[in-house]
Order: sequence, then structure tokens, then C-alpha cells
Amino acid sequence: MTLPQTSTFMIPKSIQTDGLKVVSRLAIAAGLLLLAGLTLFRLPLTEVTLAVLHRDGSSHGLFVPFISAFYIWDKREELMRIPFRFDYFGLPLLGAGVMPYFLKTGIFHVEFLGFIAFLAGAVILISGRSFFKAVYFPIIFLTAMSPIPPDIYNYLANSIRHLSFAGSRLMISLLGISFYHEGWKIQLHNADMLVALSCSGIRYLLSFMVFGTAYAFLFKTTFRSRLGTILMTVPISIAASIFRLTAIFVLTYLFGPKMAEPQPHILISWAVFLSMAFTIVWIDQRFCKRIGKKTANSQ
Repeated sequence: MTLPQTSTFMIPKSIQTDGLKVVSRLAIAAGLLLLAGLTLFRLPLTEVTLAVLHRDGSSHGLFVPFISAFYIWDKREELMRIPFRFDYFGLPLLGAGVMPYFLKTGIFHVEFLGFIAFLAGAVILISGRSFFKAVYFPIIFLTAMSPIPPDIYNYLANSIRHLSFAGSRLMISLLGISFYHEGWKIQLHNADMLVALSCSGIRYLLSFMVFGTAYAFLFKTTFRSRLGTILMTVPISIAASIFRLTAIFVLTYLFGPKMAEPQPHILISWAVFLSMAFTIVWIDQRFCKRIGKKTANSQ
């Protein structure tokens, strides 16, 4: 009695070779980045990570690497078709990336930008410019993790505070709520409140711009539509800031000072942000579908 012979599956040598090339180049890139992260860019990476975890001007930063990873995963089939090749055009970017470290700038914002340049240079060097063109957005998008320098942050926050506070006072006036205000203080019949710089709406502006940029590159295809989407996040964030302050003032007027305490304040802020974000996305998707139907019917 003879046993049937079992067939073996042989992987073609070309596939084996290409696979080894991809794995080896990815290993080289990972090794470069790990070495750079542990030596040249240890300080800026630590500072940015702490800023993200402590929500110090970068409350949205925790989502940024996950958005970048999702963007790459979404394009995985396209990326697999791009041939890997060494490209020495990445060397100037590698050099530019390490310059802040050797210049001893002491500004972690600048050094973090240097890390992004180093990352871009490593990708080009190991994978080629064609591959970089397909992944340039998620790489550059990582810069959104870094908080804005304090002077710029305070200037923007104070400017938005003027707009949001003035707008919310107009809103509660239209609702027939009487109040008295002096400077950044507002007095209702049952509570005295101060609109601090942290309540200006600057976090709304940064978050809407970051998520709006991600939405533009994920769902828009032309430069004009992407630019328009990103620019629209500015008035949207200001409107959301006005609605948030208005909601706090109205709820405090109706239910007492407890509505202005930290926990209700945070809940109101998240409710306004999420409702505004989902509403804008829903309107945009509906509008795009209508435009697409009209275009299809006209053809």
C-alpha cells in the first residue's frame, strides 16, 4: 500500500526576493528612526508626548498618529503596488532634520519639526519619491501633535476670546437674558462668571482645523475642495465657541451656578463640539451627494 504523495507549495523566487527587499528596507528605516528617536530627537519627542498626555495646548494630539496610521492603512493596496527603490534625494531632508539638534536651538517645537523632516527623508531614501508622494500627508500631519508656541497660542486665544465672548453676549441678549459685564466678567442674576483664556475657544479652533484637515485629505480629491474645507474650519470653530459660551450662560441662568463648574463645563464643551462636527460632516456629505447626482444626470 502506497501513501499518496503530498504536494508542496513553492513561493516564486521573485516574490521571495521582493518580500525580502521590502522587509529589509522597512527594517533599515525603523532602525534609523529608533536610533534617531533615542539620541537626536529624544527631548522633542518627550516634550510633545507630555504635551499630548497633559492636554497642554495639544488636546487633539492623541488622535493624530492614529489618523495618520488609518490614512496609510486605507491606501495599503495602492502602496503595495509602488516599487521600493533607494532615492538619495532623501539625504538633504535627513540633513535638514538634524540641523536643529546641532544648532542647539533649545526649542522643542523646532526640533520636532526637524524630526518630521528626518522621517520624510528616511522614507524617501529607503522607499523612493513615488512612495513618499503617496504617504506625504500622514507624515506631515504628525506636526499637528506639537503644541503651538506659547506667545502665538496666547495671541490667538485672546483674539478668539474677544469674538466668542462678544457673540455669546449678543446671543443671550436676543434670548432676553439680562446681564452685566465688565472686562472678561459677566454677571447674571444668580452667578458671577469669568471667561478665562482657557475658555476662549482656542482648543476648538485647533481641534476643528486638525480634524478638518484630516477630513479634507480623506474625503476630498481636489486642491480647491481640500483648501476650502480647511479654511471653513475657522468660522465653524468660532461659531462653536459662541454656542458653547451661550449654552453655559443660558444653563447657568436657568439652573444655577453649578452649571459653570468644571464637570458640567466639560460635558457642555464636548456636546457642542461633537454636535457641531457631526452636523457639518452630515451637511457636507449630503451636499456632495447632490452635486454628484446632478453631475451624473447632466452627463
